[in-house]
Amino acid sequence: MLSQVNRLPVEINAGKSSPIVEIVWDDDHRSLYQVGQLRAVCPCATCRETKGENPHQAIKPKPPNPSGEQPKRSLSLPLFKVEKYQITNMHYVGNYALGVEWQDNHHSIFTWKLLSEECPCESCTSQRNLANSDSTKA
Repeated sequence: MLSQVNRLPVEINAGKSSPIVEIVWDDDHRSLYQVGQLRAVCPCATCRETKGENPHQAIKPKPPNPSGEQPKRSLSLPLFKVEKYQITNMHYVGNYALGVEWQDNHHSIFTWKLLSEECPCESCTSQRNLANSDSTKA
């Protein structure tokens, strides 16, 4: 089932020790997300930067210093630790998103649109792949 922009959740199920977050949508579609998958698509600036994305396109990266060395950067977000994939709390953010608090004190906000677009079910995945292959042919 292709993601719907206006899709809204009617039920969200997850246990603190469960590796799965289940969302039942208002069109009866059911999405099951591995917590690691959710963390991998966290849209916050820190997570996007660690994936090599520049979330602030208007800000250009600093040019390398004259010696050619890249400046050292540190992140307060621990990377690739199992604990980061544990959810400690979930809450609604207004009427547009799901807030997730992680074991490593990181906070994510996933809009319903993003969660719908990232549905990992076989039907949604194959429709995304089909749409992507069609867009590359055009």
